[in-house]
Amino acid sequence: MLNGILLLSIFTSETDSSLTGRNLYSYNENEDQTLWVNYVWDSENDEWIKDWREEYEYDENGNRTLEVSYEWDSYSELWLKEDKYVTEYDDNGNQTLGIYYGEWDSENDKWTGDWKREYEYDNVGNRTLGVYYDWSSFSESWLKDWKAEHEYDNVGNRTLEIDYDWDLVNSEWIENWRWEYEYDENYNQTLEARYTWDGENEEWRKNLKHEYEYDEDDNQTLEARYNWNIENNLWIGDWKREYEYDTYGNQTLKLGYDWGIENEEWIKDWKKEYEYDDYGNQILEVYYLWDIENEEWIKNLKFEYAFDEGGNRTLFVKYMWDMENALWIKDTKDVYEYDENGNRTLWADYKGDSEDNIWLIDFKCFYYYSEIIAYSDPITPEVLVFNRKIN
Repeated sequence: MLNGILLLSIFTSETDSSLTGRNLYSYNENEDQTLWVNYVWDSENDEWIKDWREEYEYDENGNRTLEVSYEWDSYSELWLKEDKYVTEYDDNGNQTLGIYYGEWDSENDKWTGDWKREYEYDNVGNRTLGVYYDWSSFSESWLKDWKAEHEYDNVGNRTLEIDYDWDLVNSEWIENWRWEYEYDENYNQTLEARYTWDGENEEWRKNLKHEYEYDEDDNQTLEARYNWNIENNLWIGDWKREYEYDTYGNQTLKLGYDWGIENEEWIKDWKKEYEYDDYGNQILEVYYLWDIENEEWIKNLKFEYAFDEGGNRTLFVKYMWDMENALWIKDTKDVYEYDENGNRTLWADYKGDSEDNIWLIDFKCFYYYSEIIAYSDPITPEVLVFNRKIN
């Protein structure tokens, strides 16, 4: 949890720890982020140069209602507007509107629209309608593009979605896609079926489906996808995933299959194995590919993770398997450190040297936090006493 109103992160290079980049973040009294400013280091003039910034606003319920992006123009020494995203919410916190403006029209001193989304909800907060618009620069108005209607069962599971495209010529909605969903007695989804609209015959046609299975603890053990074969009027397999879990519900195995058209059976493709620490944090992931010729699993990728006592990730390591020498080759490593409040203080990134299989530092990022203060200039506050080189 952030305990200050300002956060500064400083990046250094891999060779001489010279400065390369800096990010400044500002937060309001509710710890909502209100500002993000990025700087690049000008080594020639030994100073920070503004690069870009984003500003955020919130309503009284903490919903973000405005995002505005700027780019720094070094010639005019002014922040130039780039894009803007505006959102609105109902009394229950459901988003009812989203408008994205893709660029600033400096000649006419106004934002140029890009897309708009309008949403409606039932009395329990399920989204029942989404209408999507595109901006017409010719008519300078919002034009309907497509919409999605949703239905739910009495426990809030989505049972139906129908998508429509807007027919601009005839000014009417035309059916496009239809999704149907089914659930078991424990409310686990067991089926997702998609249909396409046949406009000529005015009927829905099968397209694809996903089937799901679960164990007695409601862990998903199977997902299989099928495509509808119109010629033979039957479902044809596409791919399948099988899952296994430990006694704590942590996923320990994910096994992927593809459908073999020739033999009409599932063929192994890949698998992932996972391990966890005593606190349920994932500490290992190993990815294998199936060698169909020799009928054996071949190592491909490995990921290692570590965590501190507070649950913060302190390590991420990626390896790639060298089949010729039968060993793991170092690829990427990230090391993190935190202060007593759980705030990140260091991010060190390393790249693997493929020749010697050793780690080489790529960059370091240092984070600094202020106490809660008030300041007048959100871009260059006086509290920034962090402009020092990192040794």
